[in-house]
Amino acid sequence: MRSSAFAAALLPLVLLASACGGGDGSGDNAGGTDEAATADWKPRKAAHGAVKPRLLVSDAGSGRVDVIDVASGKSAGTLKTKGAARLHPTDPSGTRVFAVQGDDDTVQLIDAGIRSKAHGDHEDAAHIDPSVVDGAIDVPAPSHVVAHGDHAAVFADGDAGITMVHLGEGAPKDLAAEGDPVRGGDAHHGVAVPIGDELIASLGDGKGPDNDRRVGAQVIGADGKQTKAFKDCPDLHGEFSPDDDTVLFGCLDGVLKLHRHDGSWEAEKIDGPTKGGEEEKTGTIVGQQGATRVLGDYSEDTVVVIDTEKDTSTPVEVPGGVATVAWDPYWEQGLVLTKDGVLHAIDPEKAEVVAKVQATEKFRTESEDGSRAVVAAAENFAYVLNPTTKEVVEVAVDRKGLEAGRSMAFDYAPRDLAIVGLAPLETGAADEHENDHEGENKEGDKEGNEEEHDHEH
Repeated sequence: MRSSAFAAALLPLVLLASACGGGDGSGDNAGGTDEAATADWKPRKAAHGAVKPRLLVSDAGSGRVDVIDVASGKSAGTLKTKGAARLHPTDPSGTRVFAVQGDDDTVQLIDAGIRSKAHGDHEDAAHIDPSVVDGAIDVPAPSHVVAHGDHAAVFADGDAGITMVHLGEGAPKDLAAEGDPVRGGDAHHGVAVPIGDELIASLGDGKGPDNDRRVGAQVIGADGKQTKAFKDCPDLHGEFSPDDDTVLFGCLDGVLKLHRHDGSWEAEKIDGPTKGGEEEKTGTIVGQQGATRVLGDYSEDTVVVIDTEKDTSTPVEVPGGVATVAWDPYWEQGLVLTKDGVLHAIDPEKAEVVAKVQATEKFRTESEDGSRAVVAAAENFAYVLNPTTKEVVEVAVDRKGLEAGRSMAFDYAPRDLAIVGLAPLETGAADEHENDHEGENKEGDKEGNEEEHDHEH
């Protein structure tokens, strides 16, 4: 891993006064080429033939989802889902995004229109209008959708039902459940991870406030029956699977690690830095495939680097009030946005902050209109959603640090943010395009600078 140095200076932002365009949102695909932002989102030229990533922004007050061409800032189309959606990409290098609508008891699938076509010995971008895929998963209060391998698991909080969706080769064109839902026990706010023929899922006991107490995790076999239960993770929330044999869950008192050894699942507890409690607990875990160190939230001013080999949890102080955490797989680092608008980069090997920048203004973590703080990582950029100002800010990422740049404001309360069409990590495509992929160089660097793009894949 190559670490970033501290940014030399914090750059001020110029907030946009105009709203985001892109159609009236009345149909499945309103299309259109209206600009999504003013000149503050300066167009950036992409390399010839390069895939152009698209940014999806959902409205907290309706089923509107804007799809934006990142390079130009123009609308690629405005879509309409049944209700306000949380956005879960099936694969950042792909084109499909789950639109999870917990208040409307449904999950839909968006095709962002990322396409390519053969051109000699390579492929060029050939994007089409985005659309809402036919079909839906209708279940009571769907919450988390986790994609792993060729499948995704949709968890329904209303009845703890787990619905499988096939995503791999041979998957149906329309969104459809693969078989009947599997019952995960008593209803609770939960999550499930598909691992081969098994499901690693949260476990509730039907007690506590609103009968929503989570006590641990369980293994569900191919026959839909529980094969093992591990009741040592109070208030379970947040999951991450770094490989096919490990699943991590956040707990009130640390992190529960389930590991498969000789075909059998075993559990170990990774204690938090302190005894834990309502003010000091892990509820979100982020990382990348193959990683042995991942990042979790912990307290108001602290996150933790979790070492899955040594089973340790190292605190990292992040003053400003932790709002949300994310992972940047291209630069192999954690990203922490604090409520004072500062974005921090954390080196998991050193367990320390290695860069930070004033990305946006101070904000409330979640606004009254349903907007929330979000960070989405791309290849050379991170995108920060400020729920108070209703703006998205682009932050450039390179080995020199972080630098705030373009921004766009919306005339509605953004609920969620996602980006797709990125270079797949396993192919090294980001290195091939260097800074010209998404692209695209940082503003003012139109010639391309190999030294600005030194990812390790």
